[in-house]
Amino acid sequence: MALRPRLDMPASAQAAAAGILQQLPSRPRLAIVLGSGLGVVSRRWPVLSSTPFRDLPGMPAATVEGHAGRVLGIDVAGQCALILQGRVHFYESASFEPVAAWVRALCACGIEALLLTNAAGSLNPAYRPGDLMIVRDHICLPALTGPNPLAGPNLDPGPRFLTTADCYDPQLYVWAGEAAAAVETTVHSGIYCQVAGPTYETGAEARALRALGADAVGMSTAAEALLARHCGVRVLALSTITNASGEAFAEDEHLAVVAAANRAANSVGLILESVARRLVEDSAGGFSDQ
Repeated sequence: MALRPRLDMPASAQAAAAGILQQLPSRPRLAIVLGSGLGVVSRRWPVLSSTPFRDLPGMPAATVEGHAGRVLGIDVAGQCALILQGRVHFYESASFEPVAAWVRALCACGIEALLLTNAAGSLNPAYRPGDLMIVRDHICLPALTGPNPLAGPNLDPGPRFLTTADCYDPQLYVWAGEAAAAVETTVHSGIYCQVAGPTYETGAEARALRALGADAVGMSTAAEALLARHCGVRVLALSTITNASGEAFAEDEHLAVVAAANRAANSVGLILESVARRLVEDSAGGFSDQ
Protein backbone atom coordinates (compact mmCIF):
# COMPACT_ATOMS: atom_id res chain seq x y z
CA MET A 1 0.00 0.00 0.00
CA ALA A 2 1.28 3.46 -0.89
CA LEU A 3 2.39 5.64 1.98
CA ARG A 4 -0.01 8.46 2.72
CA PRO A 5 0.98 12.00 3.80
CA ARG A 6 -0.31 13.31 7.11
CA LEU A 7 -3.86 14.40 6.36
CA ASP A 8 -3.86 17.11 9.04
CA MET A 9 -1.29 19.13 7.06
CA PRO A 10 -1.95 21.83 4.40
CA ALA A 11 -2.77 20.46 0.92
CA SER A 12 0.43 21.88 -0.61
CA ALA A 13 2.55 20.08 2.00
CA GLN A 14 0.64 16.85 1.40
CA ALA A 15 1.29 17.07 -2.36
CA ALA A 16 5.04 17.50 -1.89
CA ALA A 17 5.13 14.77 0.75
CA ALA A 18 3.36 12.37 -1.62
CA GLY A 19 6.15 12.94 -4.15
CA ILE A 20 8.78 12.12 -1.54
CA LEU A 21 6.98 9.13 -0.02
CA GLN A 22 6.29 7.38 -3.32
CA GLN A 23 10.02 6.65 -3.65
CA LEU A 24 10.44 5.18 -0.16
CA PRO A 25 9.81 1.64 1.10
CA SER A 26 8.54 2.84 4.49
CA ARG A 27 7.64 6.03 6.29
CA PRO A 28 10.66 8.14 7.39
CA ARG A 29 11.18 8.46 11.14
CA LEU A 30 13.20 11.67 10.99
CA ALA A 31 14.57 14.34 8.68
CA ILE A 32 17.96 16.06 8.69
CA VAL A 33 18.55 19.49 7.16
CA LEU A 34 22.17 20.04 6.11
CA GLY A 35 23.38 23.65 6.08
CA SER A 36 26.09 25.40 4.08
CA GLY A 37 29.13 23.20 3.47
CA LEU A 38 27.62 20.16 5.22
CA GLY A 39 26.22 18.29 2.22
CA VAL A 40 29.00 15.69 2.49
CA VAL A 41 27.50 14.46 5.77
CA SER A 42 24.89 12.58 3.72
CA ARG A 43 27.59 10.13 2.56
CA ARG A 44 27.42 8.40 5.94
CA TRP A 45 24.22 6.52 5.06
CA PRO A 46 22.97 4.31 2.20
CA VAL A 47 20.84 6.37 -0.18
CA LEU A 48 17.39 4.98 -1.02
CA SER A 49 16.14 7.83 -3.22
CA SER A 50 17.19 11.25 -4.53
CA THR A 51 14.73 13.92 -5.64
CA PRO A 52 15.67 17.43 -6.85
CA PHE A 53 13.68 20.17 -5.15
CA ARG A 54 12.36 21.26 -8.55
CA ASP A 55 10.59 17.90 -9.05
CA LEU A 56 8.31 18.32 -6.04
CA PRO A 57 5.10 20.33 -6.54
CA GLY A 58 5.08 23.74 -4.93
CA MET A 59 8.53 23.41 -3.37
CA PRO A 60 10.96 26.33 -3.85
CA ALA A 61 14.46 25.72 -5.17
CA ALA A 62 17.66 26.31 -3.22
CA THR A 63 19.59 29.20 -4.81
CA VAL A 64 22.60 29.58 -2.49
CA GLU A 65 26.01 28.12 -3.33
CA GLY A 66 26.79 25.14 -1.12
CA HIS A 67 23.14 23.98 -1.08
CA ALA A 68 22.68 21.11 -3.55
CA GLY A 69 18.88 21.26 -3.54
CA ARG A 70 17.95 17.58 -3.20
CA VAL A 71 15.83 15.45 -0.88
CA LEU A 72 17.47 12.14 -0.12
CA GLY A 73 15.84 9.06 1.33
CA ILE A 74 18.41 7.26 3.48
CA ASP A 75 18.68 4.15 5.64
CA VAL A 76 19.40 4.73 9.33
CA ALA A 77 19.73 1.51 11.33
CA GLY A 78 17.35 -0.25 8.95
CA GLN A 79 14.75 2.53 8.99
CA CYS A 80 13.97 5.26 6.46
CA ALA A 81 14.94 8.87 7.09
CA LEU A 82 15.15 12.01 4.96
CA ILE A 83 17.97 14.44 4.27
CA LEU A 84 17.50 17.91 2.86
CA GLN A 85 20.75 18.74 1.07
CA GLY A 86 20.41 22.48 1.38
CA ARG A 87 17.62 24.80 2.46
CA VAL A 88 15.89 28.02 1.49
CA HIS A 89 16.32 31.20 3.52
CA PHE A 90 14.22 34.25 4.33
CA TYR A 91 16.58 36.56 2.43
CA GLU A 92 16.11 34.68 -0.86
CA SER A 93 12.52 35.92 -1.21
CA ALA A 94 12.04 38.29 1.76
CA SER A 95 9.36 35.87 2.95
CA PHE A 96 9.12 32.87 5.27
CA GLU A 97 6.57 31.17 3.02
CA PRO A 98 9.20 29.13 1.10
CA VAL A 99 10.84 28.13 4.39
CA ALA A 100 7.48 27.07 5.80
CA ALA A 101 6.66 25.11 2.64
CA TRP A 102 9.70 22.89 3.09
CA VAL A 103 9.32 22.32 6.82
CA ARG A 104 5.65 21.45 6.47
CA ALA A 105 6.38 19.09 3.55
CA LEU A 106 8.89 17.19 5.69
CA CYS A 107 6.42 17.08 8.58
CA ALA A 108 3.67 15.90 6.24
CA CYS A 109 5.83 12.86 5.48
CA GLY A 110 5.13 11.79 9.06
CA ILE A 111 8.55 12.36 10.64
CA GLU A 112 8.89 12.28 14.43
CA ALA A 113 11.94 14.54 14.66
CA LEU A 114 13.76 17.22 12.67
CA LEU A 115 17.55 17.53 13.08
CA LEU A 116 18.73 20.95 11.92
CA THR A 117 22.29 22.01 11.14
CA ASN A 118 23.73 25.37 10.16
CA ALA A 119 26.91 27.38 9.67
CA ALA A 120 27.11 30.17 12.25
CA GLY A 121 29.29 33.06 13.32
CA SER A 122 30.55 33.07 16.89
CA LEU A 123 29.50 35.82 19.30
CA ASN A 124 30.97 34.12 22.36
CA PRO A 125 34.73 34.85 22.62
CA ALA A 126 35.30 31.29 23.85
CA TYR A 127 34.08 29.84 20.54
CA ARG A 128 36.54 29.24 17.70
CA PRO A 129 35.99 28.46 14.00
CA GLY A 130 35.65 24.70 13.69
CA ASP A 131 33.86 24.31 17.03
CA LEU A 132 30.30 22.99 17.23
CA MET A 133 27.40 24.26 19.31
CA ILE A 134 24.33 22.29 20.37
CA VAL A 135 21.48 24.79 20.43
CA ARG A 136 19.68 24.85 23.77
CA ASP A 137 17.57 27.95 22.98
CA HIS A 138 17.28 30.68 20.38
CA ILE A 139 16.55 34.35 19.77
CA CYS A 140 14.24 34.91 16.79
CA LEU A 141 12.72 38.37 17.11
CA PRO A 142 10.84 40.12 14.26
CA ALA A 143 13.17 43.12 14.55
CA LEU A 144 16.07 40.81 13.65
CA THR A 145 14.55 38.18 11.38
CA GLY A 146 11.55 39.71 9.66
CA PRO A 147 8.00 38.64 10.56
CA ASN A 148 7.42 35.62 12.77
CA PRO A 149 7.24 32.52 10.51
CA LEU A 150 3.89 31.61 12.10
CA ALA A 151 2.32 35.02 11.46
CA GLY A 152 -0.76 35.08 9.22
CA PRO A 153 -3.63 32.57 9.11
CA ASN A 154 -3.05 29.68 11.50
CA LEU A 155 -2.57 26.46 9.56
CA ASP A 156 -3.24 22.93 10.78
CA PRO A 157 -2.21 21.13 12.84
CA GLY A 158 -0.66 23.60 15.27
CA PRO A 159 -2.16 25.99 17.83
CA ARG A 160 -2.64 29.70 17.22
CA PHE A 161 -0.32 30.55 20.14
CA LEU A 162 2.62 28.15 20.21
CA THR A 163 4.42 27.53 23.49
CA THR A 164 8.16 27.60 22.77
CA ALA A 165 9.70 26.88 26.17
CA ASP A 166 10.49 23.35 24.95
CA CYS A 167 11.37 24.27 21.36
CA TYR A 168 14.50 22.09 21.41
CA ASP A 169 13.72 18.59 22.60
CA PRO A 170 15.42 17.82 25.95
CA GLN A 171 16.04 14.15 25.17
CA LEU A 172 17.58 14.84 21.74
CA TYR A 173 19.71 17.54 23.37
CA VAL A 174 21.04 15.03 25.94
CA TRP A 175 21.76 12.44 23.26
CA ALA A 176 23.65 15.01 21.19
CA GLY A 177 25.71 15.98 24.24
CA GLU A 178 26.57 12.35 24.92
CA ALA A 179 27.58 11.82 21.28
CA ALA A 180 29.70 14.98 21.38
CA ALA A 181 31.94 13.41 24.02
CA ALA A 182 33.20 10.95 21.39
CA VAL A 183 34.29 13.52 18.77
CA GLU A 184 37.60 15.35 18.63
CA THR A 185 35.96 18.70 17.89
CA THR A 186 35.18 21.11 20.74
CA VAL A 187 31.40 21.15 21.31
CA HIS A 188 29.59 23.89 23.23
CA SER A 189 26.01 24.36 24.39
CA GLY A 190 24.58 27.79 23.66
CA ILE A 191 22.03 30.28 22.39
CA TYR A 192 21.57 30.75 18.65
CA CYS A 193 20.30 33.99 17.15
CA GLN A 194 18.66 34.05 13.74
CA VAL A 195 18.95 37.23 11.67
CA ALA A 196 17.41 37.99 8.29
CA GLY A 197 20.62 38.34 6.25
CA PRO A 198 22.01 38.26 3.65
CA THR A 199 24.65 40.67 4.99
CA TYR A 200 27.04 39.53 7.68
CA GLU A 201 27.01 41.47 10.96
CA THR A 202 28.97 44.63 11.55
CA GLY A 203 31.12 44.81 14.66
CA ALA A 204 28.47 46.93 16.38
CA GLU A 205 25.72 44.48 15.46
CA ALA A 206 27.76 41.56 16.76
CA ARG A 207 28.28 43.35 20.08
CA ALA A 208 24.55 44.10 20.29
CA LEU A 209 23.62 40.46 19.69
CA ARG A 210 26.17 39.37 22.29
CA ALA A 211 24.54 41.76 24.76
CA LEU A 212 21.20 40.05 24.07
CA GLY A 213 22.72 36.79 25.25
CA ALA A 214 23.45 35.05 21.95
CA ASP A 215 26.49 32.80 21.55
CA ALA A 216 26.23 32.31 17.78
CA VAL A 217 24.38 33.91 14.89
CA GLY A 218 23.12 32.73 11.52
CA MET A 219 20.41 33.14 8.89
CA SER A 220 18.31 29.99 9.36
CA THR A 221 17.24 27.28 11.81
CA ALA A 222 15.23 29.11 14.49
CA ALA A 223 12.29 29.73 12.15
CA GLU A 224 12.43 26.11 10.99
CA ALA A 225 12.40 24.96 14.60
CA LEU A 226 9.29 27.04 15.31
CA LEU A 227 7.52 25.68 12.24
CA ALA A 228 8.38 22.08 13.10
CA ARG A 229 7.20 22.48 16.69
CA HIS A 230 3.95 23.95 15.36
CA CYS A 231 3.52 20.64 13.51
CA GLY A 232 4.22 18.65 16.68
CA VAL A 233 7.67 17.43 15.60
CA ARG A 234 10.64 17.17 17.97
CA VAL A 235 13.67 19.36 17.15
CA LEU A 236 17.45 19.28 17.61
CA ALA A 237 19.76 21.96 16.21
CA LEU A 238 23.54 21.87 15.78
CA SER A 239 25.65 24.87 14.69
CA THR A 240 29.07 24.70 13.07
CA ILE A 241 31.08 27.77 14.05
CA THR A 242 32.70 29.01 10.85
CA ASN A 243 33.87 32.55 11.68
CA ALA A 244 33.94 35.27 14.32
CA SER A 245 30.84 37.43 13.78
CA GLY A 246 31.58 41.10 13.11
CA GLU A 247 35.18 40.49 12.00
CA ALA A 248 36.42 40.88 8.43
CA PHE A 249 37.04 37.77 6.33
CA ALA A 250 40.40 37.23 4.66
CA GLU A 251 38.68 35.81 1.56
CA ASP A 252 35.27 35.56 -0.09
CA GLU A 253 32.87 35.40 2.86
CA HIS A 254 30.49 32.68 1.75
CA LEU A 255 33.22 30.45 0.32
CA ALA A 256 35.10 30.75 3.61
CA VAL A 257 31.98 29.75 5.55
CA VAL A 258 31.37 26.74 3.29
CA ALA A 259 35.01 25.63 3.57
CA ALA A 260 35.00 25.90 7.38
CA ALA A 261 31.76 23.93 7.65
CA ASN A 262 33.13 21.26 5.34
CA ARG A 263 36.12 20.77 7.63
CA ALA A 264 33.80 20.13 10.59
CA ALA A 265 31.47 17.83 8.63
CA ASN A 266 32.87 14.59 10.03
CA SER A 267 32.16 15.59 13.63
CA VAL A 268 28.70 16.86 12.67
CA GLY A 269 28.01 13.55 10.95
CA LEU A 270 29.11 11.49 13.95
CA ILE A 271 26.76 13.38 16.28
CA LEU A 272 23.83 13.25 13.86
CA GLU A 273 24.33 9.54 13.22
CA SER A 274 24.40 8.77 16.94
CA VAL A 275 21.25 10.79 17.65
CA ALA A 276 19.44 9.37 14.60
CA ARG A 277 20.23 5.79 15.62
CA ARG A 278 19.08 6.34 19.19
CA LEU A 279 15.88 7.99 17.97
CA VAL A 280 15.13 5.06 15.66
CA GLU A 281 15.89 2.48 18.35
CA ASP A 282 13.92 4.37 20.99
CA SER A 283 10.80 4.56 18.82
CA ALA A 284 11.01 1.07 17.33
CA GLY A 285 7.67 -0.67 17.35
CA GLY A 286 5.65 2.47 17.98
CA PHE A 287 5.55 3.89 14.47
CA SER A 288 3.05 3.23 11.70
CA ASP A 289 4.01 3.07 8.01
CA GLN A 290 0.51 4.07 6.96
